[in-house]
Amino acid sequence: MRSYKKFFSLVIIFFSFAVEVSGKVSNSIILKVGNQIVTEGDLRNEILTNLILNKKEINQENINISKNSALNSLKNYYLKKNEIEKYKIERFNRSDLDNYLNKVSNSLGISRSDLKKFFNNNNLNYELFEDKYKTNLIWNTLIFSLYKNQIDLNMIEIDNELEKIISSERNLKEFNLSEIQLNVISENQDSFIKQIKETILKESFSVAVSKFSKSPTKDNKGNLGWISEKSLSVNYLQKLKNLKKGEISDPIVDGNSIIFLKVNDLRYNKNINTDAKKIKENIVNKKKNEKLNLFSRTHLVNVENNTFIEMKK
Repeated sequence: MRSYKKFFSLVIIFFSFAVEVSGKVSNSIILKVGNQIVTEGDLRNEILTNLILNKKEINQENINISKNSALNSLKNYYLKKNEIEKYKIERFNRSDLDNYLNKVSNSLGISRSDLKKFFNNNNLNYELFEDKYKTNLIWNTLIFSLYKNQIDLNMIEIDNELEKIISSERNLKEFNLSEIQLNVISENQDSFIKQIKETILKESFSVAVSKFSKSPTKDNKGNLGWISEKSLSVNYLQKLKNLKKGEISDPIVDGNSIIFLKVNDLRYNKNINTDAKKIKENIVNKKKNEKLNLFSRTHLVNVENNTFIEMKK
């Protein structure tokens, strides 16, 4: 039975009064997911954990925005726990959990050993936070064990993708560039750009670099060296892709700067050492993960369809 969806809009309305920025939250049950329960305190913890870890301001607007996804996340967490218990699956990759916790610690600017203290200091449930991620890892183990024999890959498709990647890697264009970088000038910007263009035309690009550039490359005549097209942003590549050796780009707006680029030279990197075996392995793993993610979503929907989910008022 899926009474959850029937009551979902009521849940959001109800919690607009139940969860306040500084208000007290009771531990009364708000949702039942099979044999698991979600309390007002759980919802508050989930919302605040997400806001704090994503470094968002804790205010009523952000809390209201987060309610829907927080409640859905808790619902999925308990659906997965019920299914894991049903199949008695306990295996997961401990290093994956450690890597995730290290990543969270680094993003907060604290050591891993201080992560639990950080949660406690912010009145957040660390055990629930860790168990949620661990549950996802165990869920992945379950999905793999259930569907591993259904992961049929089209090897012709994989070989074609491999060939495209190798061909692309071996024919990467590289630009030898020099730059003039300017701070954005509001009122006189157009006349200033015109002045630079005139200096380039009448004297040279290097003279314009010495007169106008604010980049550290100014001391090296603006030289940036060889740069692969793979390393260039879409904005830069769009301005450079049709230029020939010796030509200069139109002004490129990048944040608070305006940049002119000169193409000193061009070449194609045909001697790249491409590890075809490793690339193919990455493609295969990507295809497998895509199929497993599809199985995961489908399985979770089936679990939800067969789980009694009830909102408590």
